[in-house]
Amino acid sequence: RRWDVATQVLHKLVQRVGERLRAGGFTSSAVHLYVRFFGAPSCRLHIRTRPFCDSHSLWRHTHHIWKRIPRIHIPFMIAITACNLRGEHMIQLPLFAYDIKETNLYHALDSINIRYGQWTLKPASLIGADSFAPNRIPFGNRQL
Repeated sequence: RRWDVATQVLHKLVQRVGERLRAGGFTSSAVHLYVRFFGAPSCRLHIRTRPFCDSHSLWRHTHHIWKRIPRIHIPFMIAITACNLRGEHMIQLPLFAYDIKETNLYHALDSINIRYGQWTLKPASLIGADSFAPNRIPFGNRQL
């Protein structure tokens, strides 16, 4: 359990949460990060954001929280939660086209991964992280 490996696990979790947000047609406007340590109290941090559904925005917000966690103890478990969910059609359209392009890009990546297999396209930072954070089926739902 090293911090560099924990960062890769976090990045993989962020990608999975982003996929699930988009697959469900949701946006999130808050992120909650939970880290459990070996032999030390756990750490819970929360941040409110403007609505997003793309993995890049989720990583930016999560990484902002991640940098605030003290690196004193050894991480044991990481959990990330997208909060304040709303339907993607219920948000106000962004003023700048960049936000729309980012969301459309991630929808296109998701459709390629659905057609050709999970993780066919993935961020370069996740290369070699296949053995970390195995996929689980949450609450008995089907896995994306």
